[in-house]
Amino acid sequence: MNNLIEKAKKLRTEQQGDQALEILISALHEYPKDAEINYQIGWTYDASERSDQAILYYQKALEYGLAEDRVGCLLGLGSSLRAIGEYEQSRVILETAVRDFPQNLALKSFLSLTLYNLGKHEEATSLLIKLLGQTTVDPEIKAYQSALEYYADNLNETLSSTVT
Repeated sequence: MNNLIEKAKKLRTEQQGDQALEILISALHEYPKDAEINYQIGWTYDASERSDQAILYYQKALEYGLAEDRVGCLLGLGSSLRAIGEYEQSRVILETAVRDFPQNLALKSFLSLTLYNLGKHEEATSLLIKLLGQTTVDPEIKAYQSALEYYADNLNETLSSTVT
């Protein structure tokens, strides 16, 4: 079965999602509760811009105990829910994933998109500014990192001065 999954992954990366799905769905008929197969089907639908079809397979993969690729599955599920406008469900999935996998910065990036869609612009912007500070190698941004970190938590702060 691992050979089938590897072949399907290769086809997916080569933009041959329909062929990958044929292999995976055939395997799913034989192993309907296999978490990895369900995950790979979800991912392949997602990569083929069919997020609405990916969701069920991501959910099944998690239900059936996906372990090794759990973080990717949660990211895919949260992103797919966001893509179809299910922002609150996306937020719940992604916040849970961020809590479970705090070192995964991609999760935080996708969470910021969902927060934006929910109208939580300050929270989304703050999260992105913090991510920028954690990941940038740009020397100009690094020079202002402490100021950016401060303002990430104080986006609406203004300084007032008295003129005499």
